[in-house]
Amino acid sequence: MPEFVDNLDIVLLHSNPNAFILQCQNIVKIFIKKYTASGMFRRDDEEDLIQSVNEALIRKLPSIKAQYDGRSLLQTYIGSIIQNICIDIHKVHRRQIESIAIPDDDQLLVDTQTVGVFLKDQLERFHIVMEMFGSDKLKMLFCLKILYRFLITEEEINQLFPEIYKKYKIMLMKFTEPYDTMSVER
Repeated sequence: MPEFVDNLDIVLLHSNPNAFILQCQNIVKIFIKKYTASGMFRRDDEEDLIQSVNEALIRKLPSIKAQYDGRSLLQTYIGSIIQNICIDIHKVHRRQIESIAIPDDDQLLVDTQTVGVFLKDQLERFHIVMEMFGSDKLKMLFCLKILYRFLITEEEINQLFPEIYKKYKIMLMKFTEPYDTMSVER
């Protein structure tokens, strides 16, 4: 039976917490890259996320020391903690976006300058929300276009569904026709 090597040193955890945190950096980076690749976080925020995870790890060190019982590899245990930290950071980020207050209609009609500022603000919020979708942003835009009956271009279909586009180009091009000019074939 193969013996697993724990790359983290339990002695450092108890004797030199700073060195232990430095030793955890590979695991931190693996999780951050995993979550940015999945679209959970933006790639631009990787360094900030690494710092946030490290700060949370430092805060959790006393409980890690007290609770780690050696039944699993320390590396696995720390990986679970880092994963939970990342999920917590994501939840906080989502709550911040959800808590953005949307003014009621009466406030919008004050003057045209207010409406312009409101629209700019709403576009910025939309951009923030769309960035949360990461690699699925194009798919989300495609769905929104279908929902609100915006024109869908041939390039968009080809970009999102290249295999289907090649095989079923004629059928899919029906989506580019404006809805009011579409005819029903029987």
